[in-house]
Amino acid sequence: NTHHTLHIQTQMESSTNTAMDGTPSPSLKELVKKCLCDDNSVFTEHMRCQTEARAAYVAMLKMMLKNGADLTQGSKVRVLAAALVRKDVELVDFCLRDPAGGGLLVSYGDGVAKADNFGLMELVKAAKLLDSGRQLRAKTARL
Repeated sequence: NTHHTLHIQTQMESSTNTAMDGTPSPSLKELVKKCLCDDNSVFTEHMRCQTEARAAYVAMLKMMLKNGADLTQGSKVRVLAAALVRKDVELVDFCLRDPAGGGLLVSYGDGVAKADNFGLMELVKAAKLLDSGRQLRAKTARL
């Protein structure tokens, strides 16, 4: 009985890439780290992390920003683009409004908003990234 239960837990963990307690598997943890720390990460990796390990992804993002870590512009663009695609209002709001996120829409009391992390450039580039498929189809149709 115990062996059977352990076997089922192992199958569930391997099929979902998460442990029974909801924590990401080591490979998914490494992918979260790669997405946020390596500019060579790709959009689909951010989508996977935000979908399969959202809690760990957001916790690591918040910890990095709180401690003053510099995310590359590419990573910030992909964080924002993946959150927009997933309609993750909470994460988008954190990036753009929360003082901890240092976002575009943060007011610092003097009526001036400044973006320490997620600024207009990241928002524009995220929109361009999300529109790239449509642009490719339009250019292909013209040919």
